[in-house]
Amino acid sequence: MEMEENNNFQQNLNYPISNQNIKGNENKKLITKRDFPINCRICGGVASGYIYYGVMCCDGCKHFFRRCIATKDEIKCKSEGNCEIMNDALL
Repeated sequence: MEMEENNNFQQNLNYPISNQNIKGNENKKLITKRDFPINCRICGGVASGYIYYGVMCCDGCKHFFRRCIATKDEIKCKSEGNCEIMNDALL
């Protein structure tokens, strides 16, 4: 069921993806990776190639949101919803 939902989600994306088995994993989990470079949907940087939290994103954004979830921090924009998301590579 979960795999079927994942496939349905992937079919709605606007970029090609491929499925590949990662060697060395006992469970042979199926990992989804893009076929060509694409930008992070959050900051515009180069995406890592995998879908995290339902969106193609870079490692920086992935780690940021993972830390927020782990620490249960509430993120609020101090500019009344007009915050500019910056990419480290652009600084």
